[in-house]
Amino acid sequence: MCGLCGLFSAAGGLADAEESIHAMTRELERRGPDDEAFWLDPESRLRLGFRRLAILDLSPAGRQPMESASGDSVLVLNGEIYNFRELRGELEAGGHRFCSTGDSEVVLEALERWGLDALGRLEGMFALAFYSRRHRRLILARDRTGIKPLWLLDSPDGASLAFSSQLDSLLHCPWPVDSEPRLDVLHLYLRLGHLPPPLGLLPGTRQLEPGEWLELNAEGERRSGRFWKLPRFPEVSLGVDDGLEAFDAALERSVARHRLADVPLGTFLSGGVDSPLVGATARGQTSSDLLAFTLGNPGWGQDEEAAARRFADQLGLDHRVLRLDGKTAATAVDQVRGAMHEPFADFSLLPTLLLSAFARRHVTVALSGDG
Repeated sequence: MCGLCGLFSAAGGLADAEESIHAMTRELERRGPDDEAFWLDPESRLRLGFRRLAILDLSPAGRQPMESASGDSVLVLNGEIYNFRELRGELEAGGHRFCSTGDSEVVLEALERWGLDALGRLEGMFALAFYSRRHRRLILARDRTGIKPLWLLDSPDGASLAFSSQLDSLLHCPWPVDSEPRLDVLHLYLRLGHLPPPLGLLPGTRQLEPGEWLELNAEGERRSGRFWKLPRFPEVSLGVDDGLEAFDAALERSVARHRLADVPLGTFLSGGVDSPLVGATARGQTSSDLLAFTLGNPGWGQDEEAAARRFADQLGLDHRVLRLDGKTAATAVDQVRGAMHEPFADFSLLPTLLLSAFARRHVTVALSGDG
């Protein structure tokens, strides 16, 4: 999953903020169990922290924060870019030679070469911070539909900005933070069950919106914009056969891109429609065994274990089941409370956390039907 955080001050002076950035990064440990690293701008305008879950390029060449080949730019990226190989080929055709095999270096070099125009060319889920030392300019951006979070907090004088993958990480920034929730945002959460962007629960906090970028420079100037908006397509009349063919092609392409990993990969499997369809597609794309993971709940009227097992047998999946009991469920409540850094009223968090922990014994990446 990975996690990023940082502090930016147009006036500099962040040389003394080492304790803060380390505390901010520690909050992200659950997101990135494999590595921790930091970066300080020589002019002390920017500090970056990163926790890594290694999926692509497990070598030291894939570490973040990552500096460009020119030494001019640095990047922290949380997410995965599914068209990075196409972008890499284009950059190589322009003369660049890569040191790593993952997607982070591709994003770094694309932003250095194409600037903000690179954001609209990224297909995937991501939150990122990119800094150009030559232009003394920081760019923050979030993916098209806001899959990856990016929280912001201004200093009281507005001269500095803290940012992080988690809301609670911002509480460790160098300036005082008001921890009393905004009642208007709390009321909205109680109605919707989540915190909609750009709102933040604590005073001064906010979220970068999906498809949005924010640019800050050494002169204290800020500007923002959108690199993507939901397109409005004209109505198209498709017959059943044409519709099925178009859907099948889109699903095959999507699953193939999501399967990119240099670590073991499996799939979640319920008794419904979405995850069995994803599992069937993934199984058809690989000649090796594909692990499938199901959470069983014996005695519950909506237990999906039996249906999931039938799907697994029909698809030829290597099926693993974790059966839930009262003790495990009670423990999961405390685990979810510790894992969540913001209010989120979706009860599926409980089974998702248990299933994820179960799958992690065997794989690092698991496809699901969510979204």
